[in-house]
Amino acid sequence: MWLILVIVFIISTAIGGVAWWYAVNYDGLVGVTRVITFISIICLIGSGVGLWHNGFSFGSTNSDAAQSSSSSSKKLASSQFFAKRSSQQQAASKLATNEKAVLKQLNKIYVNQGTVTFDKGTKTYTVTAGPAKFKKALKTMWKYPSSNQKSLTTLKANYGKVNTSINKTLKGKYVLQLRESETSDSIVVAKNGAAKLIGLN
Repeated sequence: MWLILVIVFIISTAIGGVAWWYAVNYDGLVGVTRVITFISIICLIGSGVGLWHNGFSFGSTNSDAAQSSSSSSKKLASSQFFAKRSSQQQAASKLATNEKAVLKQLNKIYVNQGTVTFDKGTKTYTVTAGPAKFKKALKTMWKYPSSNQKSLTTLKANYGKVNTSINKTLKGKYVLQLRESETSDSIVVAKNGAAKLIGLN
């Protein structure tokens, strides 16, 4: 902008100077051409100062370009944020669906042992003993572990394998446990594919 003004006033000053010279030598309007020339010189000086302060620029300034770039960057960052958030929400929704599917399958697997519930906060699937026959068997095994070693080994191996399948399916670290009632402590806890028997005599 300032550069354009400087160029315009250089041209007008040159024309004014020539007109003044012509007026002086050929009895023209000396006063008028002199005034026009002085005005052009003053405008040229002002434009030069403006150019010196603001630098060379055509159309939009560096500040405008910087603001436009910043605005574009913010819009891009915003779109990337929402795209990432949407992706995360989709992944979370898919995981929740898979966790429910696993819960449903576990209830089928352990239908003869009891009811399976899921705590998302601790990523724990809990089997609560239900049928009286199974509860009685548990009490007998825990009371007389030496004579029920085979049954305990089978129970332990089963929970370990199922826990491994859960972790593989859900691609995470989950816990599978067994308890005698909703108020009792767990007697079988499986983590990372390995099960432990707790509270044996």
